[in-house]
Amino acid sequence: MRWVAVRHADNHVHVVVTLVRQDGRRVFPHHDFYRAREASLEVERRYGLTPTSPVDRTATPETTRAEQPKHQGAVQASVRAGLPAPAGPDREVLRARVRAALAGSQDWEEFADRLRLSGVLVRERYSTRDPDELTGYAVGLPTNGARDRVGQQTVWFGGGKLAPDLSLPQLRARWEQDVWASRADRPGASRPAGYRPDPIGDLSELDRRRLWVGAENAVHRADADMRHASRHPFDAAAQATAQAAAASAAEVLGAVSWLVERKRGGPLHAAAEDYGRAARDVHRRTVPATARSRSTRTAAGALVGARLVKRAETRQLLSLLARLTALTESLARLRETQGRAAQALAARRAAEQLASEHLRRAGAASAAVSTAVRRGGSVSTEPVAPHRTASGPPVRGASSSR
Repeated sequence: MRWVAVRHADNHVHVVVTLVRQDGRRVFPHHDFYRAREASLEVERRYGLTPTSPVDRTATPETTRAEQPKHQGAVQASVRAGLPAPAGPDREVLRARVRAALAGSQDWEEFADRLRLSGVLVRERYSTRDPDELTGYAVGLPTNGARDRVGQQTVWFGGGKLAPDLSLPQLRARWEQDVWASRADRPGASRPAGYRPDPIGDLSELDRRRLWVGAENAVHRADADMRHASRHPFDAAAQATAQAAAASAAEVLGAVSWLVERKRGGPLHAAAEDYGRAARDVHRRTVPATARSRSTRTAAGALVGARLVKRAETRQLLSLLARLTALTESLARLRETQGRAAQALAARRAAEQLASEHLRRAGAASAAVSTAVRRGGSVSTEPVAPHRTASGPPVRGASSSR
């Protein structure tokens, strides 16, 4: 066979091969994808190249080439109409909103209601044999405003096309595990302060303080679980606990990104994307939930219920971002000990984005305080739950008097 390798960019080449031999016989490349993958791994090992992502089904589906022109058209139409430009291609916007709706949800009905409240269209798919059996779902953005002016129609994405862990079977497995701290065992268990089954409703100041502290404590516990697993790589129980912690903490970061950046997107959304890539288990395995992971998901749901970050809550936000940065660094170390280089790299990117955003927001908050002092204004002296390094103790509760 004749073949040629064409350099397309600095990071890859294309190999073109004729499938007809010189004697006229055809070549049938059976399982060529698997053999090509084996050859790629061998080249990486031989020449010390950066390892590429394994075929472990943890990668997030990329925005296709066909989706980019549609997004650019919507951006241009929005600018001409004087409307806010979309935060990104439909696939990326929907992925962020679906994750925000998932945070703390307990079943399909609650999840779908949250999606609709956030402006997402939901299309349910039912079994042809049993009309009452839900077998899948798809989401899309409504065609209104500038999108309607350029003639764009709603593009539907199945949950699995947004991310491997957002398919209906994966969501159902999560909900089955995360029934309220084994509701059957504790039918009288109460939901924590600050939780709301939907993002609508006013929270008291006490509830708001509790939900921030609850989220920070949950992230600290998840961080501790991952650090423990890194020190004990051959402890199966520790590894399973760490995986449950990593997956549940993804909902906290998703909730924070939605709470802070909303529909416009930004660095926190990007960090949540990279963290989600790093936190998934390989081959879509579902690790049993733990009491801690259930508590973490509950804390994520409470954050979504806050609806916004008040100016007086800037310190709490900064403290939580610092905790999330430490957690993400711990996840990167865990993936490195597990030999999962692609996921470790994704976690490192997320940690860098979180650290940068924390630094930027801390600087802005400090500048705002300095300006207020120069103008003779009052500066909030509200005590903040203490934050230490990743090895420090969990933060205090917010029950102290003001």
